[in-house]
Amino acid sequence: MLRPLLLCLALSAGPVWAATDIVELDYRPQPNRDQVLESVVEVRTTVRVLEDRGIMAKAQAQAVVFPFTTTLQQRQTLHATTGAPAADGSYGMTLEVVAQGSALKLPDGREQALPVKVPLQGLKVRGTLTADGHIVPASVETEVENATPQQREMLQQLMTAMMQQIPSWEPVQLRRGETVPQHLKMTMPVPGMKPLDMQMTAHQRLLDVHDGVAEIDMVYTLSLQGDDAVALQAGGSGHGTLNYDVATQTMMSSVSEATITFVTDTHDGKLQIETATRQQQTMRPAQKR
Repeated sequence: MLRPLLLCLALSAGPVWAATDIVELDYRPQPNRDQVLESVVEVRTTVRVLEDRGIMAKAQAQAVVFPFTTTLQQRQTLHATTGAPAADGSYGMTLEVVAQGSALKLPDGREQALPVKVPLQGLKVRGTLTADGHIVPASVETEVENATPQQREMLQQLMTAMMQQIPSWEPVQLRRGETVPQHLKMTMPVPGMKPLDMQMTAHQRLLDVHDGVAEIDMVYTLSLQGDDAVALQAGGSGHGTLNYDVATQTMMSSVSEATITFVTDTHDGKLQIETATRQQQTMRPAQKR
């Protein structure tokens, strides 16, 4: 969930302008925006046991056989709006989860809908951004129906932490054919755990500007590190392409793929979790209600 929310804010954000050979990207949210992000994410996960200290027996008791692979598809529609700036340059922002759904893809191609553990549909997150695009932590408020007090508290913490990561990417100028690296360090909130430290390096390249649309290629690597209590390490890489409408300063679509390997050491054994993710997104102006 977090990834589409962050992208909805970042990619609908700052000025995207293009000369013949240059495009400047500013990922910070900007005022006076009203956009919808639709995303489809497919995740193929394979779990293997590297060291068995009792986990195999517990799994067999529940009819689970290692290694096993699952394929999950998630669909989500988000609505993001930002208001007009005040005298000090600050402005309000609202994020709403309009629709969500998850399904398990079966070997024969059919989809089996999964129950919703945390009711995110209808979730609204409100906050205030400073003139330079940073969230005011104390301003973040979450509103969600049909959730327990524990779920509400968890969502409040997650959304506040997520919003604080928004301006992590600095503006960057891309020249046609030139690859520009960017390095990012951020904290990833995880329910029920201490936040994970993430480091990411992205290499962005302007491929072309045609009929007012900038096509940008991105290749990235990332690593995750838990604390001593979590004993989790992860690393991976990915690539993708973004299409921007230069005139309206809007991401039109994106396609990305990534592979990440997690290794976690538990009391019952050491597990390796490999994920292969494919994500498709489209951004469009919201229809007036």
